[in-house]
Amino acid sequence: MRNQKKNCIDYLTEPQKYALIFGDIKKLALHKPARMREEEVPEFLGAFMQEEFMHMTINYSFAYFGLKEQLVSETQRKDAIEVMKNFMDWDLPSHKLRVKTLLMVTEAMFLGVLYHYDQAIEILEEAVKLDEFNQEAWHWLAESYHEDGEFKKAKKCRIRVQELERMYAKGPLPQENIPSKERVAQLETLFREQREIIHTIWQKPIYQGLLSKDEGIIPMLHSILNDIRNCFRKKDHHLPADKIPESVDDVVEGILHWLSILAGLSYYRLQENMGTVELKDDLLDELLFVMGWDKPRDLLTKESSHLHTKKPDSSSVDLSQKETPKMSRKEAPNPTSNIEGMKVIEILYDSTDFGPLCAPVDGYVHEYVRKNIIEPEEHIIPSEKITIEFSYPLSTDVSFEYTQKGGFTRMDLFRCIYEGYKTIYDAEEEAVGDPGAYERLLNRRRSEGPYGIWGHYLCDLIIEYVHYYPEIKSVELRIGS
Repeated sequence: MRNQKKNCIDYLTEPQKYALIFGDIKKLALHKPARMREEEVPEFLGAFMQEEFMHMTINYSFAYFGLKEQLVSETQRKDAIEVMKNFMDWDLPSHKLRVKTLLMVTEAMFLGVLYHYDQAIEILEEAVKLDEFNQEAWHWLAESYHEDGEFKKAKKCRIRVQELERMYAKGPLPQENIPSKERVAQLETLFREQREIIHTIWQKPIYQGLLSKDEGIIPMLHSILNDIRNCFRKKDHHLPADKIPESVDDVVEGILHWLSILAGLSYYRLQENMGTVELKDDLLDELLFVMGWDKPRDLLTKESSHLHTKKPDSSSVDLSQKETPKMSRKEAPNPTSNIEGMKVIEILYDSTDFGPLCAPVDGYVHEYVRKNIIEPEEHIIPSEKITIEFSYPLSTDVSFEYTQKGGFTRMDLFRCIYEGYKTIYDAEEEAVGDPGAYERLLNRRRSEGPYGIWGHYLCDLIIEYVHYYPEIKSVELRIGS
């Protein structure tokens, strides 16, 4: 039951999550206990690179076009602000301390398995001194005290766990409370001082022949992690095995650190219009380098069509649902240069505790969600025939065509989205079965069926918003998880 309640892990930022994962990999490379087993690293890193790098590219692209004031809707601008907010602050001591103490918890857990409770207690006592709000550390300290026969101390720790559960139930706990103006000044100083940090990394002898100074930060990160993956797979790799810990440090303290600085500056510029014009121009240059783009881009050009929908096959068919030919994103033509006609649609439901929330895809078959959809009968698409593109979390995009006499209400569209995903997931499972989740994680393993579903089950998906292009009667989904 404890795991159903909120704790500090639920509120980790993206850099903190990455650092925790890479910290495990570093421990394995040093032959120390970790949450992952060595044989799990290749598959985990493969799934991680496929999912997270796609998100990272999209998120920093949105920040780039947001700074250029070229995003096509207020919803997109808010999304850009939110994703940058969740990638910032890795430079703050409290954020790194949380990861350090969580890694200490992992070490103590393994000592407990070996019945070395005295050593586990020593580590966990230090962890709660460093981070008094680390609920995981307090929990395992209580368990260790109990197993060691120190029942009074165990009881005190459990009381602290319950206190933190009540606190985290209200949301993340505040850490450094720094005024925006002061924080921007800090980030700009870091930006100026550490602008050569990536240049310093790729110049290291261990990366000669693996990295190029012109390949961009996300491609660079991919190259390093893929080589580490190959090392664990016992396949051809560039990095010596004894250099993996150093390489992990370069990723965490170098690349993630720099990406977080850029995210912070982007957030304050988008949210509060803070920072000079010169800083904005320099930031745009660095965001280009994040994606590996060699020149400035505009949202309305073909070069930036990865942020748009693909043009579906508009051939006329009589079936109410028909699969159109599959194509990769590279093969897809740009849908239209007149993006101004695009309509942003939200499918929200009114939750009892938290107000309006994005509807989960499978919420259509749950009475509570379906009955609480906001404005379900509003006619949002006048066309009687539309094509919906499904791309996430699929390796192969697919489009289905739907018809509805009199056009589509919000509830009609909700039903079509659910039915499309249900068709995809059912076909995948029928073809190759359920691959299961990664051990110690909730993420679905990738399956090698007709759609190559990866990362998430149907019950994980939520409808963040929908783009409708009336000229081509095409619906593009923005699906989160």
